[in-house]
Amino acid sequence: MHRRFLLSLLCSTVCLAPSLAAGQAGVYVTPSLTAEEEYDDNVFSVPDEDDQVVPEEPPGQQPGTSELPRGREDDFIFRATPGVEAGYSSEPVSVVGRYRVDAEQYVNHSDLSDGVARQNGSVRATYLPNRRLTTGLEGGFSESKRPRDLNQLIPSGDQQLPGTGLEDPRARVRRYFATPNVSFRWTRRLSTDADYSYERSEEVGGVTSDTHAAGARINRRITRRDTVDVGYGYRNFQFEEARPAPAPGTEPVPDPESFANQNASESHVVSFGWTREFTPRVEVVLRGGPRFTEGAIDADALARLRYALERGDLSVQYTRTENTAVGELGAVRTDSVVAGIGYEVGRGVSLQGAVGYARNETDSFDADVYSANVGVDYQTREWLKLFVSYDFSLQQESFSTGADGRVMPDQDTLHNLGAVGFTITYPYRVY
Repeated sequence: MHRRFLLSLLCSTVCLAPSLAAGQAGVYVTPSLTAEEEYDDNVFSVPDEDDQVVPEEPPGQQPGTSELPRGREDDFIFRATPGVEAGYSSEPVSVVGRYRVDAEQYVNHSDLSDGVARQNGSVRATYLPNRRLTTGLEGGFSESKRPRDLNQLIPSGDQQLPGTGLEDPRARVRRYFATPNVSFRWTRRLSTDADYSYERSEEVGGVTSDTHAAGARINRRITRRDTVDVGYGYRNFQFEEARPAPAPGTEPVPDPESFANQNASESHVVSFGWTREFTPRVEVVLRGGPRFTEGAIDADALARLRYALERGDLSVQYTRTENTAVGELGAVRTDSVVAGIGYEVGRGVSLQGAVGYARNETDSFDADVYSANVGVDYQTREWLKLFVSYDFSLQQESFSTGADGRVMPDQDTLHNLGAVGFTITYPYRVY
């Protein structure tokens, strides 16, 4: 399904500009190969053993046949990641596509080894029919066996805003997205942006969610350094939980639809923003407004500071919003703070680091997530890069009282990842 999804996006981007002069165009391809050794101290992404709950046996199931929860287990993983990036550019059109796939070999958990353990692909296209109008399309898919890969608190890759950071036990998860957008500049000081996005996330045997979001914003530059904006956003969330499989030795239920758990909500956001360029290196963005969700009123907010260093970049961002998380039934209300830095030390050595905190609230649980990562890259040759990285995550989860009066104990999920490896790239221009 994901291959057909990506192919349809590629076809759409080609249709953006049917007439291009061949002399203006240029095509490049960059194949790559990454090999790394990773240490994972929580392979199954489970809470501390003392915090886990032994599941009750369903009615009709023989006592002692329920699978007991796993404890934390560690392992060394060898990972090979071939990838390719291809781009096409001309004066009015640019198209970039990327694809990567991970093959993993576990030392102690050989049953987890997989030739397609994780993969992701994306397409980004921009078309400028004239100097005032810009149209674009972004889309792609991701697939992994670690839900945390699709719920990252600290943005990476094509991810622009912080996620929830929520970590669920190991399971196959997928995410698809498509976002067309358009921008029109009325005058030198006045412009309008509009976009629509569709996102679908799936946990095999678990929760599926569909998100539709649309928004528009008017931007007005009031001074050389100040820009104000006003916008409106609409979000629609739809969730469905897979029907549980019948217990061994029991008869299937006559009406399996009665076990399907569904949830839906929609919200409207009115926002007001201000962007200030204090100096060529310092920029501040403040944006916020009321969010109306099913009769309730809350706030959406974003505050971001960016400082361009002489050899790098520093940023701090606060976000308050409503979002989805892979594997969760229902919208998640998230407050997050993320700070990051990238710095070129010199002679091919660069340093990246980030820390983040998120407070997530749902109708059934609250979760505090603490996250940090650090990495060092060494570009030894134009085509060879060595790297070492470390990731830390701690999730502290507390649950509400269930409909049956039961209260689950608080759960802490700690996860550490360390990796060392190299990346080989070979960019070349086709024409």
